[in-house]
Formats: sequence, C-alpha cells, structure tokens
Amino acid sequence: MTKNILLISAFLMTALSISAQSEVGTLSIYPRIGINRSNMTDNSLYTSTTEDASSINSKRKTGLVIGAEMEYQWSKGVSYSGGLMYSIQGYRYDDLEVSHTPKEVFKNYKEHMHYIIMPLMINLYVYKNLAIKGGLQLGYLISTYSKYEDVTETSTQRYNSNGMIYNKLDLSIPVGISYKYQKVVLDLRYDVGLTNTNKYASWKSKNNVIMMTIGYKIKI
Repeated sequence: MTKNILLISAFLMTALSISAQSEVGTLSIYPRIGINRSNMTDNSLYTSTTEDASSINSKRKTGLVIGAEMEYQWSKGVSYSGGLMYSIQGYRYDDLEVSHTPKEVFKNYKEHMHYIIMPLMINLYVYKNLAIKGGLQLGYLISTYSKYEDVTETSTQRYNSNGMIYNKLDLSIPVGISYKYQKVVLDLRYDVGLTNTNKYASWKSKNNVIMMTIGYKIKI
C-alpha cells in the first residue's frame, strides 16, 4: 500500500512538472508583483564639514515592484524574456545628527526613487521548471524625493529632488533564479548597477537591488 502511494505521488509530481513547462515556440505573458530591497554603493553621509567628521553608510529600504514580462520559449531548455515594470527603489539612513549650525537631528530618513525598468533576460532551464537567468536592464527615473522627521523642528519633511541630483537613465545587469509551479512563477533577482546614479562625477554611486516577485503565466 505504501509503495502504491509513493508511485502515485511520484506520478502526480512528474505530471505537474511537465504541465508547467512551456512548449517550444510558445509565447506567454507573466503579470508580476513583489518587493525589492534596494540601496546604493559608496553612499555615505558625512555628519559634519570639519576634518574629524564621521560618516554613516546608507542601508537597504523596501519598495514595491509591479509590472509584466513576456517570455518566448526558444527551445526546451532556453527562453528569452522582456518586461516593463514599475519599481520603487532608493535607500535609507538610521537616525542621524548633523553638526551644522544650528545642529539638526533627523529620524527615519528615506530616499524614494521611482523607476520604470525594462529587463531583457535569457532563461536557462537547468532542471525541469527551475531556471537561472541573466541579462541587461535599462531603468528610467520618473521621480524621486526624500522624506524624514526633523526632530529639531518636530515636523515631517519632504524634499523633491527630481532631476537635480540623479541621472535619469540607469543600466544594470540582473541575474537570478526562478521556479514554475503549474502557472505560478517565483522569481528572485539581484541587480548589479553599471552606471553612476549621480550627476556629480565626484559622487560615484550605483544601484544595488534585490528583487523578489510572484507571477502568473498566461499563454498567448
């Protein structure tokens, strides 16, 4: 009896795996939604203009990702995909004290950067519905603003810096892994920034994003 149950379970798992694989030559669209954890490289903030000033490194913040990708199954083990997604990225700082005159104290400082991203990927199915992927991604910065609590003034401040500090275009290399189960796809990516996000040549920072989404396969 136990042997029969194991055989039936193995058969069902195999059937589900086969049914999730796309047929060669087919085109599918995947609406996606998820979250990212973003930061920038070499993004330190100095708390004073004096020689003994200390620096604080920025940390990852959580943002929303939503959009869709289209995938073409070129062969049994290889597919190509392209997408258009809306991604809220940026960074944050811990509570900090800036020793200017007068002294200012900030809490919950976050930089919100709203991007439209366009990933182009090659997907290699290494085992049934498990794929590793890599490609090139173009990002366009729609808007950005800083939001923080000014303890000195006991108020919440918002500063729109769109177009003043950051470059509009961003180029990165996304690499990741995904798994399909029937029509549901889990996707985990790491975006490595290639271009400087800042307009000032002396301040070289690049986007650094971890992205996790869930998608649903719709065959066209």
